[in-house]
Amino acid sequence: MSAVHCWSKSMACCSLSAVEKSACEVAVIVDVDMGNTRVKWRATQDNQVRGQGAHGTFGEAVSAISTLGSPERIRLSSVANDNLTHDVEAAARRWGCGLQVAHTTKSAGGVTCGYERPESMGVDRWLALIAAWQQYQCACVVVDAGSAVTIDVLDSRGQHRGGYIVPGMVMMRNSLLGGTAKIHVSDEIRRDITPGLSTQEAIDHGMLFMLRAFVDVVHEELSVREVNAKIIVTGGDGELLLPLKSPEAAYHRDLVMDGLAVIFP
Repeated sequence: MSAVHCWSKSMACCSLSAVEKSACEVAVIVDVDMGNTRVKWRATQDNQVRGQGAHGTFGEAVSAISTLGSPERIRLSSVANDNLTHDVEAAARRWGCGLQVAHTTKSAGGVTCGYERPESMGVDRWLALIAAWQQYQCACVVVDAGSAVTIDVLDSRGQHRGGYIVPGMVMMRNSLLGGTAKIHVSDEIRRDITPGLSTQEAIDHGMLFMLRAFVDVVHEELSVREVNAKIIVTGGDGELLLPLKSPEAAYHRDLVMDGLAVIFP
């Protein structure tokens, strides 16, 4: 029996029917985290990861996912433009699977959004908060380091206390070098905050030092009010931010997709 799919114009969420499976067959679920510059995906079967990847385009992601066969459903987080979301819808139709699209709401997964208009908060930030709360159930600073760096504060009751958005490493570097054609740097950014002994080191170490210090200060401010507050870091550049001053800092590679699994079990 095939699943019955409901496609609304807003694609807020598909209504998924039960699918009869044989005793030996378990559905494959694909989580997609579509950001501004990369598409991350993860395929799970019976809560075990079967494959995952990160690509520059959704088409590349589709090619990789297709090697695993057709999924039963896709769970999507997207901050990209609508055209890319339509590409995911088209892929779901080709595969004959359900599609669930996440949106920021007033509350979900034990977390209450601090925004007066929750829909204006990026869904990736929202899902990361939900995943962090589900795992730790405590006050925390949630950092997503990608093309931009977002820093959100969650108290010990699961209340979102607001956040910050600043340029990411690559964006800062490009902005700094935009009018300095004589400075040539490599693409690699090393995990080092010692004073630079070259122009590239001075730029890269300075940017990293600034971001680490920012996160540390936000955590220190939260720790004045909350006991045992943690720092949870995710995102493509997240590991560059570690180590931080706090021993309560941890890196989670797939926090946004973990949030998808919470709201769409």
